[in-house]
Amino acid sequence: MRFNSRKLIIPGLLLLLFVALYLYRLPLLTVMGEYLYSPTPLKKADLIVALGGSRWRQREAVALIKRELAEYIAFVGGDVHESDADCLGLLRRQIIIVETPAYTTMEEALAVSRVVEERGFKSVIIITSWYHLRRAGLIFSKALDGKGVELMLHPSNHEPFDSKTWWHSYIGRKLIIMEYIGLGSFWVGYWL
Repeated sequence: MRFNSRKLIIPGLLLLLFVALYLYRLPLLTVMGEYLYSPTPLKKADLIVALGGSRWRQREAVALIKRELAEYIAFVGGDVHESDADCLGLLRRQIIIVETPAYTTMEEALAVSRVVEERGFKSVIIITSWYHLRRAGLIFSKALDGKGVELMLHPSNHEPFDSKTWWHSYIGRKLIIMEYIGLGSFWVGYWL
């Protein structure tokens, strides 16, 4: 019986890959977190939009409007109530009520796109969680494509984990993995 070394090439390469992944897991995990964190420089805009899913996003949007980075603010998402603006100390003239309930980032982007088109806005600041910035930027860019709207992305920065150590917490692992699944879903849908 002859020994066939070719049969060992693929298992050997797989073993080397797993060893390399294990040895470089911390830098790889850090890069995964850093990739998702993609804010853009801020300047005065027509509209600030706080995406749904976190009251911290709304609070960050209010902080930016108090810094006079926009004249109008809108909250979108499935958990938005008209009274949210009153509770956060906004003036009625600053608030744009987005009537359409939105439960996904794409639904939020389409609702915001309609508001932007109706009002003739040319610049928008999107507030979301740091780990959601990359995908939100891609989705909003697609929804606002061809409308001549400048898009800026800003994190709410109130998460219990950060981009450099997200894997230390259960919620960090869960949300980052879900975000990468969402990114994959976006790219598959984008090319179909």
